[in-house]
Amino acid sequence: MQAVKVYGLPALFILCWWAFALHQSSQAHYTDREQLARQIEESKARHNVSEIAFIKREQLHAALSGDVDTMLSLIADWDIEAQMMSQVSPAKFQRISPENYLRSQILGRHMKMKRSFGQASPSKLLPFENYLYQTCFEQHNHRFLPQTYAAASLLLALTDPKEIVALPGQMRKETQLYPLSLTQQIPLDIDRYNSEKLHLLNPTIAFVANYSQPSTIQALKDQGVLLHPMGNLNSIGEISRELLTLGAIVEQPQKAELLTLFIEAAMYAIDNQLSLLSERLIAKWGGAPKVLFLNHFQNYSVPSPTSLTGQLLEKIARFDITLQYAAATAPGANWVVPIAKEQILHLNPDCIIIVTENKKALQHEIQTDKSLCDVVAVKNDHIIFLDEATQHSPSQYSVLAYHDLIEALARLL
Repeated sequence: MQAVKVYGLPALFILCWWAFALHQSSQAHYTDREQLARQIEESKARHNVSEIAFIKREQLHAALSGDVDTMLSLIADWDIEAQMMSQVSPAKFQRISPENYLRSQILGRHMKMKRSFGQASPSKLLPFENYLYQTCFEQHNHRFLPQTYAAASLLLALTDPKEIVALPGQMRKETQLYPLSLTQQIPLDIDRYNSEKLHLLNPTIAFVANYSQPSTIQALKDQGVLLHPMGNLNSIGEISRELLTLGAIVEQPQKAELLTLFIEAAMYAIDNQLSLLSERLIAKWGGAPKVLFLNHFQNYSVPSPTSLTGQLLEKIARFDITLQYAAATAPGANWVVPIAKEQILHLNPDCIIIVTENKKALQHEIQTDKSLCDVVAVKNDHIIFLDEATQHSPSQYSVLAYHDLIEALARLL
């Protein structure tokens, strides 16, 4: 009888909590349906699909950085907007499956409950709440060492920054992705000058790359540090799979799963935005404007079809002329394909999107370069610069790269 009291109360509490949560979900569902019906009627009255709100970049960035509340809010908003757009436009709009939508909301509720327990003092919890806190939300003290930008980016979204002992060199400079308020909580950079300090911090797990120096790997092994080799992140699918793996390793599986569901929903939402934009662009231009995507370091190059950027460009194949050039010039290339100025002139794009670390210098160079002055994009000032760190980040921020690519197209309206 005593055992029933000890274990029965926690079980009863959990059952009651889920009954309440599902009841609230059902009530919210009916409220959403009423709201949807009103919004559809308003949209039909306007007869203007383009008035549906476009995605706010700062919200997208916050969600990809691990903000659970923003993830849940955007997933719900996008689901309603996809239904609205399907009612007022003949174009096909996408949304995550009802099963994945429900899963995201359940995960969010569970993490909010966990957060409320974490903020409470265990001494103030009721006996059955204290039991639940101890059994379900027990935390371990881990210290993580991410050797790659991708690993650090994923870990910053999943874990407390105080659990990360160091960041890859130069990462702190990319404040447009990683604000100083976050990175300043991490004491060290990973470089040879800090090797002794890193040793003293005694990391538990290191996330290493296949190109890591053998001596570094051996030193970590000798110290007893567990090693996780990072996979190749050459697609959104591979990024999501690695995210789930890291979530399990750092004991944040629910947050990792929610973030993968958010990534799926975000890609659909941006696809829908592209569908709306395409109709308007073609109507304005009397056809599809030709868009060329360039990387610039010391010279110009274009991404290969197999690169992560190439896969994003495939989504705008209606406008993109980059991948056709890359496939014809260097079939099978893994990363980039060089392109000369003469070839840019020959392709004569209506718009050029450029990724570079030195925007001001290149902007001046293009404006004064006689070999490019006859390119339509140059003459009409349709040169658009995008952030290099975002576009070349093999992490969850690839979604942000896709968003910025579509926003660049929108500037042609």
